[in-house]
Amino acid sequence: MSDITRDYSFGGWLRYLRVKRALTLRHAATLLGMDAGNLSKLERSELDPPRSAKRIRYICKKLGVKESEPILLSTAYQHHLSALKREFNCELDARKEGQDG
Repeated sequence: MSDITRDYSFGGWLRYLRVKRALTLRHAATLLGMDAGNLSKLERSELDPPRSAKRIRYICKKLGVKESEPILLSTAYQHHLSALKREFNCELDARKEGQDG
């Protein structure tokens, strides 16, 4: 198993799909209507996945991913859900500290 298949993040799956389809970073970026640098950052999880399901479906369509394969939608959802949980927990911790102090 190569390193490319071990990253189960949105960016990891995006890179896997791009490489599987033999697309260069620049070609994929052009196909997706985005800057190659931003696509690279997205693949390395330096940028958050799109929040819009419509945008993710567009990416899937352009990369030839079937509607029945929800991997990009589900990984983006998990990423944003985790971020909301962290934010919520930080707010709860701050409130708790304020009550204890």
